[in-house]
Amino acid sequence: MPNLNFGKDIRELADDELFRHINNAQPDFAALCEYELLRRLAIKNEESSKRFAWWSLSISVVAILIAFYQAQLSKIQVVPILQGQQKNERQAYEFCKEPGNKEQSWPGAEGGRIPCLEVLEMLKNKFQT
Repeated sequence: MPNLNFGKDIRELADDELFRHINNAQPDFAALCEYELLRRLAIKNEESSKRFAWWSLSISVVAILIAFYQAQLSKIQVVPILQGQQKNERQAYEFCKEPGNKEQSWPGAEGGRIPCLEVLEMLKNKFQT
């Protein structure tokens, strides 16, 4: 068995020293140097994987928070629109149910006019009193 005691622990050698020993050393020591380089690479890989996992988790949490915030914003924006639509429908229904107005029409959202009989038919289940 060759003497592998070089005065330094193999873990204390720099990468370039290990490469030099791999190229110039006895086969047994070269194998140990290769093993040490692989061990260091695995540790770096593990640290990199942990950082990647942490960043992936962080990005996912931020994406979920942004999606929640956007959902809240859309609710805030939609409520006034729905309230305005409800108010307009109520006004159309009240106008059209008045005696004598069944032959009239109500201005539609697209600029045309909707006959009151059609308005009453569409909204009868919504506003029946």
